[in-house]
Amino acid sequence: TPLTLIGGNTELLLCEDFPKKQACMLHTILQNTTRARQYLSGLLDASSGTKEPLIPFDLSVLLPDLARSMQSFAETKHISLYVENYLNGFYPLQKDHFFRALSNVIQNALEHTPSGKQVSLIGRTSDTGWELLVCDEGDGFSPAALHHATERLWRDDQARRSDGHNGIG
Repeated sequence: TPLTLIGGNTELLLCEDFPKKQACMLHTILQNTTRARQYLSGLLDASSGTKEPLIPFDLSVLLPDLARSMQSFAETKHISLYVENYLNGFYPLQKDHFFRALSNVIQNALEHTPSGKQVSLIGRTSDTGWELLVCDEGDGFSPAALHHATERLWRDDQARRSDGHNGIG
């Protein structure tokens, strides 16, 4: 498949001696190719009724992993990605689905934050649970977007239909 070719060629390039910045970009390509493959697999599973099991996940690695996967994108937009991680313990999650959902939220924050500003990822654990905050310095959501926030395929800006966003994140 095209994703297999992209991943395989990226792995071959990683065997070469590239400067650190280019090697980091190649790792990001490989990581996101793997995510795309998992995303397609999830869509196929969802269409067949298969459900990913809940597996205990180490929360302490969640934000560092998310930040690492988004760092190259943040750097290309000249946005500082700040992480404050106070998460600990294990929690049963559908890790791939959860990671993808959070990645979409962070990517949206990065897309709508002006160059030179900051996106913050903050995680806290308490006696009653845990919380994640994604804070950006963008314009924020319109009242209509907040009203429709839980509806799949709904878009606030109808002009975005042609920009590659499908509203299925």
